[in-house]
Formats: sequence, C-alpha cells, structure tokens
Amino acid sequence: MEAAATQAETATAALLRLTREAPPADPEQLADWLDASAAQLGTALTHLTALCATLRDATPLSFHRPQLADCVDHLTRATASWNQLRADHACPGVL
Repeated sequence: MEAAATQAETATAALLRLTREAPPADPEQLADWLDASAAQLGTALTHLTALCATLRDATPLSFHRPQLADCVDHLTRATASWNQLRADHACPGVL
C-alpha cells in the first residue's frame, strides 16, 4: 500500500509542478510542455487508480469499501477516456 501511495503522490506532485509553471511562449516549446503535461496527467490517473484499488482490496470489511470501489471505477473510466483522447490526437487527421 505504501508503494502505491508513494507512486500516486510522486505522479500527482509532478503534475502539479508542471501546471504551476508558466507555459512557454514559444509555440514549439509550448507543444512539448502540453505533451509533457498530458502524459503526466495520464500517469497520475493511472497511479491514483492503483492506489484506490489497493485501498479497496486491503479493506474488504471497511465502511468505505463501496466508495473506494466507485472511485476505482470512475478513475478507470477517466484514465481510459484520457488515453483514448491522447491516442486519437496522436493519429493524424483524427482531431
């Protein structure tokens, strides 16, 4: 559980650092910054999903298990949607 929490914390902190930076003015650098931010968002979603799943599985009798299960479901769908958007964007002519 500690590993999942650490990975989620690290990924979320990296995303927050990126979003606190001023976007570069240069269009080429801006594109790279946006790509890095988008990739980091996907990573954070993945690690947060894993953390919620770990907590859900570690607490089978917990009062909060239904909420954790819902959290896992929502984050799983959000991650899949985000990954699909990124894949569509990577394909020329799709977006």
